[in-house]
Amino acid sequence: MDTLYPFYDKLADRLRISFIGKLVLSILLGLSFLGLRYISVMKSGDVTKYILEDWSWFLALLITTVMLCLYYATHVFRNMIPEVLRRIPKDVVEEDILVPISNILTNRGFIICGVLIGIINCCIGLAFGLPDNKWFADLTLLFGFFLAGFVNGLAVFGIYGVLASIKSFSDKIDSSIDSTSPDRCGNTAFLGTALMVFSSVTLIAGVMISIYILKAPWGSPDDNLVIVLKTFWIAFPYMMSLVVLVLPALKINKILRDYKIRSEGGLQKKLVTLQNEIENPETDSKIRKEKQDNYNYFSERRKELYNMRTWPFSASANVKFLSVISINLCTSVAGSYEWVSGNYPEILKLFFGSWK
Repeated sequence: MDTLYPFYDKLADRLRISFIGKLVLSILLGLSFLGLRYISVMKSGDVTKYILEDWSWFLALLITTVMLCLYYATHVFRNMIPEVLRRIPKDVVEEDILVPISNILTNRGFIICGVLIGIINCCIGLAFGLPDNKWFADLTLLFGFFLAGFVNGLAVFGIYGVLASIKSFSDKIDSSIDSTSPDRCGNTAFLGTALMVFSSVTLIAGVMISIYILKAPWGSPDDNLVIVLKTFWIAFPYMMSLVVLVLPALKINKILRDYKIRSEGGLQKKLVTLQNEIENPETDSKIRKEKQDNYNYFSERRKELYNMRTWPFSASANVKFLSVISINLCTSVAGSYEWVSGNYPEILKLFFGSWK
């Protein structure tokens, strides 16, 4: 399992840092930008304008929050793997599950993706227009953009790792599906719960990114290019949130549906055979009673199979996820209303042609 630790998590564990320590590290990461930002504008005479009114404080909060979400999502992923290993058939060795995952989730991949999205985030920030027109202040703001892009890039690569990992082991847990499982998801609810966590933390990051983009004072006017970039960069984390939830769930849904169809056919044949034997007048009364007991047993199994969901989401997980979605969507709508209402004619013209 050590090979499944990304560098940021492995470092924390080697230093024997608890969750509180990871919280402190995440806060320090955000404060590293905020401190440099403060130093860069402290001689301006109006620090409040640069720290509060330009939403630098919120960018620092975003960096801290995304890093915390990343730690939590990594914790959930690492706890998900033993559950998978517990369900694999005896003829499948653990290395068949662990090696492909460790080959996907490499430190090199995390760092490259983080740096790449950090650089892209800086370029997009430049396209939006930096508000200061002071080289040191602008440089610290770009550092904040890179830091925010880097931690979000780690999350994006983690999403890729989740998708690839579930694809690699989902077929191997087919034999562990159990229609009598209390989760009523064929013993796969643990996967659905993990997917909802990954989707929820991505959604939280998306809401914070959209708020910062829409509230921060940018130097460039909202021309066509800026509108396109803002729309895409706001929508991107929401799309990632949907992708990490839906794509793996579709794979698991197919496995559950196939299992349900196969099992339904087998149970139906058994019930028809038993019913014919029970109704046969030549059947001995003692044997008929045994057949009736078997018929009742398989009827109950069929009811349990019928009630089994073909999606890996338990009812309690659905309620929690809907709560997260509702809160975040309300926040997003409230935050984006002013910008959308002020630019909707240009947005419609840009994406749907002429607007009269």
